[in-house]
Amino acid sequence: MGKNPAWIVSLTLVALTLLTTAARATTVAAPVSLDQLTAASELIVHGQVTGIESRRDADHIFTTIELEVADRLKGDAAPGPVTIEFYGGIHNGIATLVVGSPSMAVGEEVVMFLKQKRTGVHHVLNLSEGKFQVVRTDGAAPKVERDLRGIHFGHGHDPQPMPETLDQLKSEIAASIEGSR
Repeated sequence: MGKNPAWIVSLTLVALTLLTTAARATTVAAPVSLDQLTAASELIVHGQVTGIESRRDADHIFTTIELEVADRLKGDAAPGPVTIEFYGGIHNGIATLVVGSPSMAVGEEVVMFLKQKRTGVHHVLNLSEGKFQVVRTDGAAPKVERDLRGIHFGHGHDPQPMPETLDQLKSEIAASIEGSR
């Protein structure tokens, strides 16, 4: 028998398994088209993130986002900011991560595809697929981007092509809404 007791070897194998599993963590999702996102959304808004707050209940950490709305592209929500909530976040040094969830930053300009919960707050549809970040550069039309890291679309499936500019995105959303009437 070698110098390493069996429990050390076993513990090492468990640790390596956990580390390699965490490094490859993904969420499996079906890619959706802009028409599908638009149809499934109760509210589509263009605005700016003005607040982020995480809280913890007995078992979970939740993050609440306040979004100051500049333009409502779909839906009849009351005027004023929109509250968005999702599972995960950082609270008092403890983190819960949902792989594929959208990340948010105060001051960020976004277009969000939302559905309302029974509590009255909204959640983002299809994880990061339902969030477009608006990127502005001097002299150029505002572009839109999605961060789909952590989402695996399955063998042979890629994310659906999406508009590249804010104006194209808004135009295609309007056309999708008009076409569904």
